[in-house]
Parts: sequence; C-alpha cells; structure tokens
Amino acid sequence: MFLVRGILRKRVFRRIFFAVIFILTLTLLLQVTTKQNVRNLLELDKCPACYGVSLCSDILQGSSEISIVFDFWGRLGLLANALATKNVFSGSLGHQRVIVKRLGDNSELQQMDKNICHTMGINANCGIKMKEVVFRISNLRETVQKLINQSSNINEYRLRLCPSIEHADGLFSPILPKVNGSKPGLLTNDGFTANVWTMLLINPEPLLLQILRAEDGWPVPRYVGACGRIVVTLNAGEPLLDHFDKSWPERAGLALQLLLAADRFTYSHPQFAFYLLDISADNIVVNNEGKLSFVDLEHTLIVDRHPSSLPDVWNESHVSDSYDDCPGCNMFSSDSICHYHTSDHNHYMICQQLLAPGMGSSDNFMPGGLLHSAPILIQKNYPQLETFLLECASGKSTDRIRSARRLRDVLTIVSKESPLFGEQSLTQTWKYF
Repeated sequence: MFLVRGILRKRVFRRIFFAVIFILTLTLLLQVTTKQNVRNLLELDKCPACYGVSLCSDILQGSSEISIVFDFWGRLGLLANALATKNVFSGSLGHQRVIVKRLGDNSELQQMDKNICHTMGINANCGIKMKEVVFRISNLRETVQKLINQSSNINEYRLRLCPSIEHADGLFSPILPKVNGSKPGLLTNDGFTANVWTMLLINPEPLLLQILRAEDGWPVPRYVGACGRIVVTLNAGEPLLDHFDKSWPERAGLALQLLLAADRFTYSHPQFAFYLLDISADNIVVNNEGKLSFVDLEHTLIVDRHPSSLPDVWNESHVSDSYDDCPGCNMFSSDSICHYHTSDHNHYMICQQLLAPGMGSSDNFMPGGLLHSAPILIQKNYPQLETFLLECASGKSTDRIRSARRLRDVLTIVSKESPLFGEQSLTQTWKYF
C-alpha cells in the first residue's frame, strides 16, 4: 500500500516537474523568438515593394526593437511564424489593442517576390535589390490597372474593378498623396503606387480599409498604418461565433447590423459598389459595445457604378444564382455581377451564410443560423420574420434585397414592441451606419 502511494506521488511529482519545465521553456522561447523575429517581419529593405511606411516613425525603436507589445497569443504567433506560416499577431500599441498582419504566409510572400522579379524579367531571386527592381518598372500605373482588370480568377487576383478601370485613380485616391496639396492623388511611378501594387499582389485588404474607413462609418477595423511588410489595425473584437449562444435580442441586434452592412457595401459609396466574396462567420468580429466589423476583405469585387460605357443589361438588377445540386454553397460569377448596376450578392450571402437555418456553409459553425431559437412569442406574433428570412436566403425570391430590407424593418419593429428587449430597442443599432 505504502509502495503504491509512493509510486503515485512520484508520478504526480514528475508530471508537475515536466509541466513547469515546459512552461518555463515555452516562456523563454517566446521571449527570445519575439526579440529575434519582430524586426525581421518588417522587411524594410524591400520597400517600396512593401505596404507603406506611415507607421514606421511611431514603432521603430533602436536597431532591433519595435514599440508594439505582443500579448501571449501574439508571441505564440511569432513562434509559429518562425517555425511555419503564422501571419496574424495580437498585441498593443500604446494604450490600444491592435492586430498585426503580414498579409500572407511565408510561401505566399516568397512567391510574391518571385512575381515581382519576374515582372522585370529576372528569373533569380532579386530580393536584395528589390527597391531597384521596382523603380525599373516602366509604367507602374499601367501595371496596377492591368492587375485589377484581370480575369475572374479571384483566387489568384483578389481584387477586381469592373466593368471598366477608367476610375482606378478615384478608387485609390484616399491612399495616394494629393496633387498640389488639394487635388485627388493619381497612380504614378512613385513609391505610393508601388505600395498599392504590392498589396494587390499579396492581399488588398489594407487598401480597402483606407478606402472604406472605419472613421466614416464603414463596418471594418480602424486602419492604424503600415511599416514595411506589416500592417496594423485596431483590434475590433472577438469572433461572431462567440455570440452564437447569446440571448435572442442580442443576436437580433447583430443580424440587423449584418443586414445594414449589406446595404452599405452595396450602395453607400458614391462611385463604387463593394461585393464581399468571402462572407462567413469566422471573418466577422464583435467588440465589447456590440458593434461588428468585417475583418477579412481579401477577396472583393468592386463595381464602378458610373462607367462611361454601359453594358447592355446595366440598368437591370443582378440576381445571384442558387444551385439545387449544391444548396447553401457560396458560389457566384464575378463576370455576371460586373454587367449590372446592382447585385443582391451581399444581401444573399449574409442571409444564406449567416442568418438562415441550414442554408449556408457557415451552418457547420452556427447550427440554425444566427437567428436560431426565436422565442415562441416572437414566432407567433411576427410570422413574417421567418418568411422574409427564407426569401432572402433561398432561390425562391427574385428580389432578395427587398426581402432583406423587410427583415431588417421587422427586426426593428420587434425590438420596439417586444418586452424581451426591455429599453434596448434596435433603433440604436442604426447609429453604427
């Protein structure tokens, strides 16, 4: 008996000992890795084949440090980056929680460098002379225009402008320096245009965060800046999936924000409509105040709503196809959307992938959709809620935008009339938009 107890105590002691050693080793490894790899992430020697330098003066410290303080998960991400392909890190800058992104994993960044070298007809790796290579490109403006006018292979070229590229300068003008201090910026053969080209090659998300600024009410994270090959945004919250089990009134408020976001991306910009091609629950976050943001804008189709030459069906509305052999699949034709002044793509994908029960691929993460388990009293008093939701999410409606707006209005009415919401009417949600 005493022998057994002694053996058990030894086993417990060994487990505790090895656990402590593991924790101490991991902590030391995280500290060493952070110091060794943070500055290397910037790759400033490759600018202007980088994302910009607007943040460099704020974060560079000495020859090897930056002022961003990475939290535990951020340091763990740096370790993963050193060992594999991690490219998103969390931390703080000053008193603000931030997210740091490299925009691609190691292999993607290496491939981008090869593409840049190939543009200049250099087969070998020209990384050490990247700056010289970029400025030897005869016409950066034309190179950018060609890139955003590529075929519908959206997996290779992640941002597309259609049906024409005549207003490409207007699209990127919020990013480019003003001409003579007041006129909108233009794509030219300078470092800013080189930054635009580089982000188009790897991930255009930072471009969109500067075009659709959070400060102007767009439901995206606030862009802080770039330094070399990292971009920094404010931490916009926790994943939408974490709110799946919240109360129905809370989820109804998030559903209303999603429907308002569909309208905003489609209609609110004076020149362009923005169609998000990767709408899913893991690409949306919610902050402590209940405000949601779309955090993955890598794949976006931009339609110029005022081209000089109009396609034949331009004044009609595009209706997204539904596929009987693949119900709930996130499938679309960017070529088709480009021919119309307006598409229901954003509304359809939000209803199908996020809100409705059993429709979209996100149903694997949110069984029943975000509006699942509506209280019996709500179902009884507002039967049109389910009607409009299913119309918006299925192929049965030829006007999903109208169905989405009716669903939006019913949610607002329910919040005013139902005691479940108390004094928290969803009319407050409209302030975000």
